[in-house]
Amino acid sequence: MSVQLNILLLSMGALQGVILFFLLYKKRRSLPGYPFLALYLWVMILQITLKIASKLWLWQTMRPVYLVSYELPFLYGPLIWLFVKRFTAGGKGNKRDTIHFLLAIILGVFLVYLDLLRDPNLLSLRFFNVICVMILQVISILAYHYLAFRDLKKYCSGFSQQFIQFYGDRVAWLRQFIFSSFVVCSAISIIICLMYVHFPNWQNIRLGFILLSVFIYWISYKSWNQPELFSAFHFYHTGDNAQLTVAAVNPRQKKYVNSSLGEREMDQIIRCLENKLKAEKYYLDPELTIEQLAKLTSCSRHHLSQTINEKLGKSFYDYVNHFRVEEVKRLLADPRKNKYKITFLAYDAGFNSISTFNDVFKKVSGFTPSHFRKQQREFQKTIRIMPDLSGR
Repeated sequence: MSVQLNILLLSMGALQGVILFFLLYKKRRSLPGYPFLALYLWVMILQITLKIASKLWLWQTMRPVYLVSYELPFLYGPLIWLFVKRFTAGGKGNKRDTIHFLLAIILGVFLVYLDLLRDPNLLSLRFFNVICVMILQVISILAYHYLAFRDLKKYCSGFSQQFIQFYGDRVAWLRQFIFSSFVVCSAISIIICLMYVHFPNWQNIRLGFILLSVFIYWISYKSWNQPELFSAFHFYHTGDNAQLTVAAVNPRQKKYVNSSLGEREMDQIIRCLENKLKAEKYYLDPELTIEQLAKLTSCSRHHLSQTINEKLGKSFYDYVNHFRVEEVKRLLADPRKNKYKITFLAYDAGFNSISTFNDVFKKVSGFTPSHFRKQQREFQKTIRIMPDLSGR
């Protein structure tokens, strides 16, 4: 009964894994690191499939394939690290990083070859016994998951509070994903070892492979219930500060397909939002969040985000930073502010990162802040020296 239940649950996991693959395939262009996530998922599906198949039949007819199942845990570590590295870097990465994946394959093939030889006189075969292989697998899994955590921490360091608040759910999911992957992959490696060492006893421990099914269902639930977690997003550092950008292919496509918000309601939200920002200048607060603006405009965060994205074609921070740039331009054009440094005026307008301010200012106005100030001073000088024609 337990064997049949195990096969049923593993079969459901394998089937759900295939469904999840096609679900994520639709997001491949807006999901950095997708190839590595897809390979990671297929390794799990293969691991489950080989445990569903008859061990006796595989041993007699496809023994090399069966032996491969013992070495698959070597692939989990490199794949999870490569996925996280590409995911946090927006898809950019060094092609040489894939050497880690290739080395894992070579090691796995080598161990399968040694097992096929089954010559106890070989020193290498005695060294690479099942216990040693399990230790190597766990070390590999631990090391690469540590690298994944380290890369995530590195790219998240230096974020302002507003970025953490707005994108914290994605960072939290990625941490959960890495930790869960470490637990599941390590457990599978240990289970494989125990099954091999204690064969034909301890066969009920194969129920532990259900962890793979549970893990796959958890990822599926997240991708279905919170699809924004699998959107393209990456971090980059400029100077001493970190920024986060979100990139998506056709971001408007199907993003708000279930929203009941119409054009008329969007226009009302925009008018209310602009009136609030111009009158009260809430953008001067560097910690301003979309949740705070949603409360001020008496609408939900989702509707406000949809309105800014679809109606204005901007992100929330692009929209707010536009007002901040206009404020800085006003201050730079004021002769009374000539004695103040540009950085002081930028902070006064709501920016909390000078590198961000410089990038946004040039993007909005087409000039660097210093060039814009120089133009304003020349204009002011021209005004002062112009003859008073009305007095002639």
